[in-house]
Amino acid sequence: MKTNKNINFRVDLELLEKAQKLAKSMDMSLSAFVRKALRMYVNAMEKKISKQKSQNQI
Repeated sequence: MKTNKNINFRVDLELLEKAQKLAKSMDMSLSAFVRKALRMYVNAMEKKISKQKSQNQI
Protein backbone atom coordinates (compact mmCIF):
# COMPACT_ATOMS: atom_id res chain seq x y z
CA MET A 1 0.00 0.00 0.00
CA LYS A 2 1.37 3.38 -0.96
CA THR A 3 0.87 6.15 1.54
CA ASN A 4 1.10 9.89 1.28
CA LYS A 5 1.35 11.61 4.61
CA ASN A 6 0.96 15.03 3.02
CA ILE A 7 -2.67 14.80 1.95
CA ASN A 8 -4.52 17.97 2.84
CA PHE A 9 -8.18 18.71 2.36
CA ARG A 10 -10.87 20.93 3.79
CA VAL A 11 -13.55 19.43 5.97
CA ASP A 12 -16.57 20.86 7.75
CA LEU A 13 -15.71 21.46 11.40
CA GLU A 14 -18.93 19.81 12.59
CA LEU A 15 -18.15 16.71 10.52
CA LEU A 16 -14.60 16.62 11.89
CA GLU A 17 -15.89 16.83 15.47
CA LYS A 18 -18.30 13.94 14.83
CA ALA A 19 -15.49 11.89 13.29
CA GLN A 20 -13.26 12.56 16.29
CA LYS A 21 -15.99 11.43 18.70
CA LEU A 22 -16.67 8.28 16.69
CA ALA A 23 -12.97 7.47 16.41
CA LYS A 24 -12.57 7.90 20.16
CA SER A 25 -15.60 5.69 20.88
CA MET A 26 -14.12 3.01 18.60
CA ASP A 27 -10.71 3.37 20.27
CA MET A 28 -9.11 4.41 16.99
CA SER A 29 -6.96 7.33 15.96
CA LEU A 30 -8.66 9.93 13.80
CA SER A 31 -6.42 9.08 10.84
CA ALA A 32 -7.23 5.35 11.13
CA PHE A 33 -10.94 6.18 11.33
CA VAL A 34 -10.77 8.42 8.25
CA ARG A 35 -8.86 5.75 6.29
CA LYS A 36 -11.46 3.14 7.22
CA ALA A 37 -14.39 5.45 6.43
CA LEU A 38 -12.89 6.41 3.07
CA ARG A 39 -12.29 2.75 2.20
CA MET A 40 -15.89 1.89 3.12
CA TYR A 41 -17.24 4.80 1.06
CA VAL A 42 -15.15 3.95 -1.99
CA ASN A 43 -16.21 0.28 -1.84
CA ALA A 44 -19.88 1.26 -1.54
CA MET A 45 -19.63 3.67 -4.48
CA GLU A 46 -17.87 1.04 -6.62
CA LYS A 47 -20.69 -1.42 -5.89
CA LYS A 48 -23.32 1.23 -6.66
CA ILE A 49 -21.69 2.14 -9.98
CA SER A 50 -21.24 -1.52 -10.89
CA LYS A 51 -24.91 -2.20 -10.13
CA GLN A 52 -26.00 0.79 -12.22
CA LYS A 53 -23.86 -0.34 -15.14
CA SER A 54 -25.27 -3.87 -14.99
CA GLN A 55 -28.85 -2.55 -14.90
CA ASN A 56 -28.18 -0.34 -17.93
CA GLN A 57 -26.87 -3.32 -19.92
CA ILE A 58 -30.12 -5.27 -19.58
